Amino acid sequence: MVKRFPGLVMAAALTVAALLPIKQGQAEPPISGEVKQFQVATQKIEAPAAPFALDGKDITLAEYAGKVVVLNFWATWCAPCIHEMPSLDRLNATLDQDIATVLTVSTDRNSDRVGPFLADTVKTKTLPAATDPQRNLANAFRVRGLPTTYIVGADGMVKGVLQGPAEWDSEEARALVQHYVDAAIQALPASQRASLD
Repeated sequence: MVKRFPGLVMAAALTVAALLPIKQGQAEPPISGEVKQFQVATQKIEAPAAPFALDGKDITLAEYAGKVVVLNFWATWCAPCIHEMPSLDRLNATLDQDIATVLTVSTDRNSDRVGPFLADTVKTKTLPAATDPQRNLANAFRVRGLPTTYIVGADGMVKGVLQGPAEWDSEEARALVQHYVDAAIQALPASQRASLD
């Protein structure tokens, strides 16, 4: 049975997760270099269903069911966030969008500036201008600082969290994301796996 954690308990579970061993039978994700601070969730923690906005409409992470999501919380005033945005953009450009995606969610109160900021200032090409001005999703995840990046598996479970910036298109970060992509692919029926080749 999947446990539904309230935000504070979920954050505590993710923090403690880094201290717990990987359960026997599970492949250990590669954690080194740029993502050496990634904390692995060792319990089943369902990603919160709090709403955020994309393209002018409210949605939830349920829209991404079946995909691995690199979920990045950021803001236009956050210098480390801005620094890592190009690497998130490059990572997203390499992902098969049918199975994995990068979702950047701005916590800026002024949602209208996020899209132009990404396009004109950061000059990203693939990142969505998702916004969370009321911090519904950020609070549900108990985000304490920016940037904070979660990996949510294709099964909708939180796989872990990295607090602080990283070069997300580095070899180490790509290997970490690929670990969860490979797990998602292996969980598919054989007929679906064959169609991805």
